Amino acid sequence: PLLILAYLIFFRKKVVHIWKKSLITAICFAVVILSWMTFVHSQTGKFTLTSGRPELALYTRAVRTKLSYPEMTRYGYEWLYRSLTGGEGSDFLYQNEYHKIGNDYWAMATSSAAVKAIRAESIHTITSRPVHFLYGNFVEAIKTVYIEHDYGNVLNRYIRAGTYLVLYSLFLFGCYMLLRKRKILIKPELKLIAYMALLFIAYNIAILSPFDSIPRYNTPYLTFYLIIGFVGIALFLRSKN
Repeated sequence: PLLILAYLIFFRKKVVHIWKKSLITAICFAVVILSWMTFVHSQTGKFTLTSGRPELALYTRAVRTKLSYPEMTRYGYEWLYRSLTGGEGSDFLYQNEYHKIGNDYWAMATSSAAVKAIRAESIHTITSRPVHFLYGNFVEAIKTVYIEHDYGNVLNRYIRAGTYLVLYSLFLFGCYMLLRKRKILIKPELKLIAYMALLFIAYNIAILSPFDSIPRYNTPYLTFYLIIGFVGIALFLRSKN
């Protein structure tokens, strides 16, 4: 926090050269990444960002790749409906959710040989049903752009739905303004941040959709959606002047 505060102070001074800003940004980035790597090392003994669970993610998608198209559609619909309403999911959704599939996986993955066998079978399942897998990627992409994964009844369902309506409308409005009002002059840093946010979202969807989109993968999205929406409002106001 002290480094980031220093960055904000220096950023306000026009005499600071761009290389100094870049250096401070790199230091802040390194502190965050190295802090997490240190934590992972203390827990696993590996100096890495995460040890990951690629076999589990692969197995999860392989299980759902066996579903028919109507069943995949039902899974996506019920997942989204449960998330939007904060209600309870059906037994069908539970059977195809990562909690249940994960428990099944860990029950089978009792040795390195078993893990290799599960991985080989998962790859065979996916490669033998490529169209089903690609359709499942579409469902995972929808899950990826959804920003909240609290299934409990924390918020009133009407407040929840209204909040999402405002948020996604703001985001889509920002995207529209960025596309239609590219020549309107506002601070270039604002447009750059908005475009980088869109690029990150698109990249994240492309990378994550072939796997199981579990909670926390899209943690930065809420901030990105708001930034893009606010930039859209700035473009709209400037276009009226």
